[in-house]
Amino acid sequence: MPLIKRFDEVKTYSDFGSVNQLCRDLLDQGEGKAGRLQVGTCEITGPGQVAEDAHQTWTQYFLVTKGAGTLYLDGQPHPFSTNMIAEIPKNTKHYVRCEFKQSIQYFFINIHD
Repeated sequence: MPLIKRFDEVKTYSDFGSVNQLCRDLLDQGEGKAGRLQVGTCEITGPGQVAEDAHQTWTQYFLVTKGAGTLYLDGQPHPFSTNMIAEIPKNTKHYVRCEFKQSIQYFFINIHD
């Protein structure tokens, strides 16, 4: 049976230490035939940000579908907006920040070891 679900049927959450962030884990690692893959969405409304993090066991990709903000990789700011993708290697400190009147929506794709 194929895996089919609506985004609005998936529970939302905010990461500890984040401000004005809303996420959904759409495809959990190992769900269906995902194997090492995990997919979700994140929305940030400014002023807001995702708490800084670094992952030891997966590479992460962000695909921006709407809006703009700043992606910080190891403390270095990178403008980040619609139709952009970023690869975040393992052990790279990172977070996304939106200023007042900014907002961003993106998918995160995690490829676990």
